Amino acid sequence: MHFIDDDRVLALAEPTDGKNRRVAAAAAEKISTFMEQALSGSESTSPRAPATPDTTGELHELAAGFRKWTSARTEGFPKMPVEKQIYSAFRDLVLFVMRFLKDIMIDPPEGCCLLLPYSKGSDFKPVDSNESDKLDQVLVVCGWDSSVAGVVQAKYADTFAVVEVKRVEKVSFDGSSRAFRDGGAVLLNARQQLVRYNRQIYEHQHNRMFTWGLTVCDSLVRACLFGPDRVLSSEDIDVATPDGRRVLVRLLVNLCLCEESRRGYIPTIQQHENADVRYWTIRCNRISSSGEKEPELATFYSRGPAMAADRNFGRHTRGFPAAERLEEIDSPTLFAKVAWHYVERGAAGEQRSELQHLSRIRKEFENSTDPDLHVPLLQAGGLVAVSTDGGWQDMTTDAIYGPEISQAYGERQDSVVDADEDTEHACIPHRQLVVAVMSPCGVTLDS
Repeated sequence: MHFIDDDRVLALAEPTDGKNRRVAAAAAEKISTFMEQALSGSESTSPRAPATPDTTGELHELAAGFRKWTSARTEGFPKMPVEKQIYSAFRDLVLFVMRFLKDIMIDPPEGCCLLLPYSKGSDFKPVDSNESDKLDQVLVVCGWDSSVAGVVQAKYADTFAVVEVKRVEKVSFDGSSRAFRDGGAVLLNARQQLVRYNRQIYEHQHNRMFTWGLTVCDSLVRACLFGPDRVLSSEDIDVATPDGRRVLVRLLVNLCLCEESRRGYIPTIQQHENADVRYWTIRCNRISSSGEKEPELATFYSRGPAMAADRNFGRHTRGFPAAERLEEIDSPTLFAKVAWHYVERGAAGEQRSELQHLSRIRKEFENSTDPDLHVPLLQAGGLVAVSTDGGWQDMTTDAIYGPEISQAYGERQDSVVDADEDTEHACIPHRQLVVAVMSPCGVTLDS
C-alpha cells in the first residue's frame, strides 16, 4: 500500500499563520485540561472552564458519552465498547472539542470552521453515494456560525474526512469470552477501507487537492493525509491516555483554525449555489500570446467538470468546460484542466512542463489560417498559489508536506513515478498543481 508512517504529519494541520498557530495551541491546551477534569468527574470551575453554566453541563454530558471508550483499559472499564458504541463515543469527543472551542474563541481567525461528526451511532450510506459501502463516521466542514450538533444527513460532497472504526478486541455475543485479533492486520483492513471510501471524496469534491482521514482501532487513532502519490499516517494516538487525548484534541483544533488549503481545498476553485443557478468558478491568471502572465486573476465559470478525479493517486485530472461570463455558462468556449503534474526538479523539469509546451503551441499556431488545424491554445493558467504567513506560495507537494518531509522522502522521487503500482519505496514524487485554461472547447458527440 501507499502508506508512510511518520508523526510529522500532525504538524501539517497547524495554521501557517504564526498568530493563529499560537491561538490554536492555547485553545487546545485549555480544552485538554478541562476534558481531563470532566473525565475524572470533577465539577471544576477553574479559569479554563467555559464561562456559561449551560455549556459546562453540556460538556460533562458529552464526556460521559466517551468516558467508557477512553477508559476501556482501566480497572473500572475492563472491556472495550462494541464497534457501534465507538462511533458514538468518537462523535461525542469531537462535539466536546467543538463546543468548548466555539465557546472560548472570542475573535475566531478568518476562514476557521467547525468539524462536525455524523449524528447517529450507526454506520450509514452517504446520500450521494453510488456504491453500497457504509461508512462508520465522518467529519464535515461547517461554518463557524453553525450549531454544534451532529450532522443529520451526510454526503461525500460535504465530507472533510472519513473515519474508519475497527475492533481489535473480539467479544462473544453473550460477553462470556474475549479474544484479541492481530492489531497489524486490523489496521491494514481499516486502511484498505479508508482508501476505498476516500476515492469518492475526490469524485464528488472537485476542489480537493488532498484529503484527510482517520482510522480508529479500539482506542488507537491514526491521522492520515492522502497526497497525490502517498498517504502519510501518524503513529498511534492512544485516547486511553491523557497524552493521546491531548494530541487528538490539538489535531482537531488545528484543523478548525488552519487555512482552507491546509485542509486540502483548492482556494481558487469554488462552488456557488443560489436560487437560480449552481456553478463553479476557476480563478487564474490570463496568459498573453507572448507567454506572459497578467497580474490580476481572471474568473471562469463552469457547470462542473466533464471529467472528475475519481482515483486516490496520480494526477487527479479534472476538466471543466468553462465560459468567461456567468451568463454564457451553458455555451462554454474554454476548457479548464486542473491536475497534479509530475515535474523533475530544476531547470530541466521546467522546460518539460505542460504549460511550457502549451505556450509554445500557441505562439506557433495562434495565427494559423488552416481551417483543419485544431490545437489547444493556452489562454490562462499557471501553478495554483495559496496565501501563507509569508505571502503567496505555489502549490506543490513540497508545499503540502513541508521541507522536512519532502527532503526525507524526496531523494529517490525520480525512481517511482507511477503511484498506481504498489511499492516498498518510501518516496514522494515531486508534483505541481497546475491550471490550464485552453480554447477551443469541444462539443460532446451525440449518438
